[in-house]
Amino acid sequence: MKQLIKISILIIILFLFIQCSVNKTEKESKVAWPKISKQTQPWARWWWPGNAVDKKNLKRNLNKYKNVGLGGLEITPIYGVKGYEDKFIDFLSPKWMELLDYTLKVSQKKNLGIDIANTSGWPLGGPWIGPKNTARRMVVRKQEVSGGKKINRSLFYEQKSLLLTDGIDAEISEIKQPIKVNDNLQQLALRQVRFKRPLPLMSVMAYSQDEKQTINLMNKLNQDTVLKWNVPEGDWNIYTVYSGVVGKMVERAGPGGEGRVIDHLSKQALQKHVSNFDTAFAGHDIEYIRAFFNDSYEVDENYGNSNWTKGFFKEFKQRRGYDLRNYLPILIGDTGTQKKRQRILSDYRKTISDLLLDNFTRAWDKWAEKQDAKTRNQAHGSPANILDLYAATDIPETEGSERFRFKFASSATHIAGKELASAEACTWMNQHFKGTLGEVKGALDKYFLGGINHIVYHGIAYSPKQAQWPGWLFYAAVHFGPKNTFWKDFDALNRYVTRVQSFLQKGQPDNDILLYYPIRNEMSQDTEHLLKHFDGDASGTRVKKVGENLFEKGYNFDLISDRQLNDIKIEAGTINIENLQYKTILVPRTEYIPLRTYRKLFTLAQKGASIIFESQLPEKVAGFDKLNKRKTKFRKITKKIKTKEENGNISAGKGNILVTQDVARGLKKLNISSEPMVKEDLHFIRREHTHGKYYFIKNTSDTELGGWIEVRGKISSAMIYDPMDEQKGKAATKNDGSFYLQLEPGETCIVKTFIDQSLDKTVSEYPYKEVGQESKNINQDWKIEFVQGGPQLPEAITTNTLQSWTELGGKKTKRFSGTASYTTTFSLSDSKINQDWLLQLGEVRESAEIFLNGEQIATTITQPHQIVLEKELIKNRNKLKIEVSNLMANRIAYMDKKGLEWKNFYNINLGASTRANVSEEGIFTAKNWEPLASGLLGPVTIRPLKNKEIN
Repeated sequence: MKQLIKISILIIILFLFIQCSVNKTEKESKVAWPKISKQTQPWARWWWPGNAVDKKNLKRNLNKYKNVGLGGLEITPIYGVKGYEDKFIDFLSPKWMELLDYTLKVSQKKNLGIDIANTSGWPLGGPWIGPKNTARRMVVRKQEVSGGKKINRSLFYEQKSLLLTDGIDAEISEIKQPIKVNDNLQQLALRQVRFKRPLPLMSVMAYSQDEKQTINLMNKLNQDTVLKWNVPEGDWNIYTVYSGVVGKMVERAGPGGEGRVIDHLSKQALQKHVSNFDTAFAGHDIEYIRAFFNDSYEVDENYGNSNWTKGFFKEFKQRRGYDLRNYLPILIGDTGTQKKRQRILSDYRKTISDLLLDNFTRAWDKWAEKQDAKTRNQAHGSPANILDLYAATDIPETEGSERFRFKFASSATHIAGKELASAEACTWMNQHFKGTLGEVKGALDKYFLGGINHIVYHGIAYSPKQAQWPGWLFYAAVHFGPKNTFWKDFDALNRYVTRVQSFLQKGQPDNDILLYYPIRNEMSQDTEHLLKHFDGDASGTRVKKVGENLFEKGYNFDLISDRQLNDIKIEAGTINIENLQYKTILVPRTEYIPLRTYRKLFTLAQKGASIIFESQLPEKVAGFDKLNKRKTKFRKITKKIKTKEENGNISAGKGNILVTQDVARGLKKLNISSEPMVKEDLHFIRREHTHGKYYFIKNTSDTELGGWIEVRGKISSAMIYDPMDEQKGKAATKNDGSFYLQLEPGETCIVKTFIDQSLDKTVSEYPYKEVGQESKNINQDWKIEFVQGGPQLPEAITTNTLQSWTELGGKKTKRFSGTASYTTTFSLSDSKINQDWLLQLGEVRESAEIFLNGEQIATTITQPHQIVLEKELIKNRNKLKIEVSNLMANRIAYMDKKGLEWKNFYNINLGASTRANVSEEGIFTAKNWEPLASGLLGPVTIRPLKNKEIN
């Protein structure tokens, strides 16, 4: 019995111990930083120049990337480096696959993720793509004939040759056929190639000039494409349509990848392309590849757009309901009214969009799925509804610098129920060698505010150990490689990104508004070419103006397409799609809208949804087929939506429809409130978790913020997380649900709110600080030692006046790029050492790692360059060391002034963003640059800190 009692007691104790541990874990997980993984860390595009990689340097490069805090890489083979031709390896060759196998093996051991581009360079294509499967164009010719006579006319048409290169000059006569047999493709860097050859005839149509008759003349042709036709009375125009190649070549391709771009409208062309990967992968374990990557569209050139594919007329009739051949003169703008052309042009572009979605994007995603891999896709720049293209793949990816543009990728991610929205980050930021880590952080913050939660730097070029400084580079900026002088402090930025993304990849997006994207209206607009490209910029459109106004007013939204609208369901008056809930659908002022969309919006309102139309109801039904019948249905819907007065509610079954010029007023009328924090110049993105919200917040003003911040809705408690220095703590809150926040200009934070839970008293308070008025200048002698960089290490300098090191030393300091160590001492009395101090570095060019009394305490990469010196580290006499790294610019300028060769790349040797930086050879040069200010410019001060009591 005693034994039984003992066992029972032990069981109870064990149970209580486990329960306490569980409770403690639950409390900790509620307030702890989220776990980090390779997915929460930033990734980078990893160029393989010339595929001239080897195992030793691959491992060396991967070690560096892992150690600096990257979570993964995207392998993209590109053009080679001069002088390394004997090391070039053909893309997808057995040797290339051997090195891919090795890379995957090493990366897996290091827990580095790997994506791989589905081509060498971009867009998709290669030497295996011949004229049959390459991008095609429609060539239309017009001939006038008079009636009442018989014609016997050859319709033979031979296209002119065309040659555009990004490399050495050449004549078309020097280019061998097929293109892959040319042995100087890296030097040529072919951009667009057309050979002189006859084009196949696709259509012959006759149109009476009075536009009353149309005749198909294809049955009047003989085998030699000679037209024999008895022309009816009257004046006629004969339109012939030929199928020609665009001639677009894969840009920036590496060895073995040079060739034609695929026809993105043809499923057969895609299958031809990916079959080469199937062959190369056979017998290899590629399971560790996370995703295959497709770069931005960039197929179309000024000398021809990819506006045609085999069987296009048949596809058009099946999808749009009428024969496009009957309206060719209207399509190309020769005849017909503007309104009629707008409808037909819109139908033509919609068909192109559908083909790109069905025959490329979805088909490519299915192929990747068979490889047990995801797809990462840049849909922008294509002649299609990019919301649908983004949603059809696993990881939508954007690029650029505008928050509204980013919303296309992040919205598709949300609405399609995907986890990640990625960004090709900082492709062009500042001029070469002048981009700072602080500028990078500012650019990344914009991505986060746009809903992006997976950063992919653009990028890092593989570079062997023996490559001289600045190493191997890609032609775009920023250069995120180990040779960059900011590499020493790059890990500080990566830790920041990781902490932010660890939150932004959690929970669910929390946006109230679905902003309808009226693409059929955009597709109806006349442009220089038949195709219209959509890159997310949406310049000059109502949808962009409305979207940016929503940002300013404190609302966030997701864009939605016609196709995605069909998946919406209404539950208890709430708009539901992919387990997300929205409060309204907002339709910007638009002229054209599809009948199906208009009907869907009205039906949703009848079922309980709230729909807002900006300014007015849509005016016209999009498209041309069965127009009168569809116009009648369109008018019936409009008639049912009876406006009582401007800005008035309109009854629509269980829901309502609102037509208003003042969108913000309309949202308020529907009880959809904004986030008040925007009044304080705080920009935000909001996500939802089980017990409340996550906010990523940035102070976009020029002044320090210190005050109570109100969020929409009530909260019971909140946590503040500083992703730059990893401080966290319980926020001071008031009964009205506001919390106290301190943010410097440009500074960001994560706020996790709890709606119905108060945080445990054991959770530490957030360390709010109050800076004292006292200021102590650290102006004793500074010893400056140049510790790493080049071209030579300057001699040490001792000074009591902080200024740019280019002004303190001789020629060596003016051309030096690297890191210098600044050391000094400062003393504090006994009464001063038992408190925290704020160390302010003043002006820093450009990043600084700070040591106090031999201990590394922080790295600062952006203004204001300041950190807290905690009292535990402070002594009466203190040694302060600050290691400052400048930019690559001064050393590059020196090399260009001296004519030292470093631009040794095929295809393109770095483009210049301004005319002042273009050399006589037409490429980038820094020879006209003056030395940039570098180092610690100060003034360096310390100011007493105390904990700020928040009542």
